[in-house]
Amino acid sequence: MMTGQVAIIGTGLIGQAWAISFASAGYQIRIWDANADIAASALSAIGLRLATLQDNALLSETATAIRARITVAGSLESAGIVADYIQENVPEDLEIKRAVIGEIDEACSSTAIIASSTSALLPSRLFSDVKGAGRCLIAHPVNPPYLIDRKSVV
Repeated sequence: MMTGQVAIIGTGLIGQAWAISFASAGYQIRIWDANADIAASALSAIGLRLATLQDNALLSETATAIRARITVAGSLESAGIVADYIQENVPEDLEIKRAVIGEIDEACSSTAIIASSTSALLPSRLFSDVKGAGRCLIAHPVNPPYLIDRKSVV
């Protein structure tokens, strides 16, 4: 059961887009990136994207309200510890992703869903060493995902 907590691990364009999507749907978001400067700049970029969406009447509430749901976590562990859903968005490199997903698996609840945003990596290779592999999945967005009408998504 979702309590409304989502962790976004990796805050490049895809991570930012996921943060906007989940925050727009009402979830509390904690973003984290191995590079703290990138995570901090992601908040600014998210704010600019939200303002543009608001200017074009593409939000159901104010950009400020949505942005207020997004915070930067100080560590991967603090991002994932209370999350029901963790969206991993690190670079498209099998070894990097496997290492980060392993860290996520250790940090989060045994019931949290772990999703990886990958375009080409096979789940069998990506999740083979994860203790909680049964709760792992691939979730890669149409880009940009925050423009997809939530009513049309099953």
